[in-house]
Amino acid sequence: MPNILFRMPNPYRQESGPGVSKDDLPTGFFRGFFTLGRLNRMLYYSLLSALVMIPIMYFFLMLSKAVNWAQFTADVDQWLEDVQIIVKNGEEIAQIPFLKSLLLALLTSVPLIPALIAAAVMAICFGPFNCGLAYCFRNHVRGDHVWISDVFTRALKNWKQGLFFALFDLLATAALVCYIYMPTESFGLPAGVVSYMRVAAVCAAVLYIVMRFYIYTMIVTFDMRLRQIFKNAMMFVIIGLPRNIIALIGILAVIAFIFILPAFANQAILFVALFMVVLGFALLNYISAYFTYPVLHKMMVQPALDEQAEADPDQMAMEPVMADEITAERRREKRKSSNYGKKKR
Repeated sequence: MPNILFRMPNPYRQESGPGVSKDDLPTGFFRGFFTLGRLNRMLYYSLLSALVMIPIMYFFLMLSKAVNWAQFTADVDQWLEDVQIIVKNGEEIAQIPFLKSLLLALLTSVPLIPALIAAAVMAICFGPFNCGLAYCFRNHVRGDHVWISDVFTRALKNWKQGLFFALFDLLATAALVCYIYMPTESFGLPAGVVSYMRVAAVCAAVLYIVMRFYIYTMIVTFDMRLRQIFKNAMMFVIIGLPRNIIALIGILAVIAFIFILPAFANQAILFVALFMVVLGFALLNYISAYFTYPVLHKMMVQPALDEQAEADPDQMAMEPVMADEITAERRREKRKSSNYGKKKR
């Protein structure tokens, strides 16, 4: 089973050569993430992600507090109680009151105006930055070379579509937060109906999270309209269901680790914070890219390359379907070595 989950075959496996070192080649999940040649990149991606994400995450915590403070504190109490049950089978944990005090202190001590300004600036950067990250992680999974500057160059190149989907992401998240934390009586509907509506909203959010596994990668890989991106992403939710489930399980495991570990000791809070800043954000992106990109490659990338190669093999190198293919030489080598460019009959 581990071999199936963490060394899935890569149909786009390449050989090392000019511009592609051995560290760039596709490999198993753990080795691919923790290889020394890549680990410094993961640190780089995670630090940048923390810079963008922390102000935005803080804003949504403030929004939850503003919409329904009583419900928010009740949810904090419930989370701490659940952690206590999971970790110590219901026994009292000295760290629990400290965790609650720390979280509520963070929400009341940070100056509101600077926090909102930082969140607004990072919200503008959020979409283009996700495009840059999607490009880098896609290339790591494919085994293509990645420059440190690619995060920024690809963010600038795809800023329009990135900004649109960032706006969609943030509005959808804000709507979900308000939908969950608004008092039940404010809906003017029976409590049971509101509960079902909230469950439906959470299910829709999970569906969109899976769609996001593919959206930003399609933005940096193809020249497509927004409607086509949405349509294809919805199709990939079903087509890539096994891999999508594995990716979700992996992401939930990382999140569970982050929320449960602080219950063991106060010092673990610092460790978890450092883990998220140093590796955590990159690990979440790597999980989604590693398990879902093969679906996109099989269903869209390879057929497009095959069609282009068959239509005009001589012009394929000059007019690739993907503008970020590295060299024409690599494509010629692929065609010679593995029947690259021929459709399967």
